[in-house]
Amino acid sequence: MSIGDARYFLGTVALVNSLVLTGNDGDIVVLDAGLTQQQAALLARLCRVVPVPSEGIERRNFLKPYAHALEPEGPVALLDSDVIVTASLDPFVRLAA
Repeated sequence: MSIGDARYFLGTVALVNSLVLTGNDGDIVVLDAGLTQQQAALLARLCRVVPVPSEGIERRNFLKPYAHALEPEGPVALLDSDVIVTASLDPFVRLAA
């Protein structure tokens, strides 16, 4: 899971692509914290884009705990949108489980 907005769109695209290219086949979720409609549509081709409430949230860092609202099953990896994944995250997910 990551948090994306219009300013960090290219970083979010790079993150999602790196997850796909390295064989990470888990659900990829991007919390939409201000993407344009076109950006959200492009990301939705490879991942689930979830709009988040903007009321009462002054800083996007405060969205990190929002992952629990999605009621995930199992471990969740929260990755900043400026991260490039270079290998499978499976060993870490198994360890966390």
